[in-house]
Amino acid sequence: MNVRLYWVMEGADQFGHDVYNGHGTAQNYAKAAEWFEKAALNHDAMAQYNLACLCFNGTGIAHDADEACKWLEAAIRNGHDQPDVLKQLFGAMAAGRWLKSNVGVSIDHILNVV
Repeated sequence: MNVRLYWVMEGADQFGHDVYNGHGTAQNYAKAAEWFEKAALNHDAMAQYNLACLCFNGTGIAHDADEACKWLEAAIRNGHDQPDVLKQLFGAMAAGRWLKSNVGVSIDHILNVV
């Protein structure tokens, strides 16, 4: 990966926050979701968490609880600094919902991820 691309990807989550909050640029939830996704695909745990929240709430992106749970699981697995909080959030998101088979995990499994 070239140096310029590396810095773009490293800053994608921060730029997503800036666009989401309108810091230094116009507030745009859809663009924030795009930037969070770029970083999330690069295994950025915070971006994965942010994208999960946008997916679950339908903010700037279509509401998709299954996709939200997928990104939340990824954030836990990729070392988010508050995994216990994310596990509780996952339980709240998944409670009473039938997750699509492509998520590939059970609620019991994710709540036991270390």
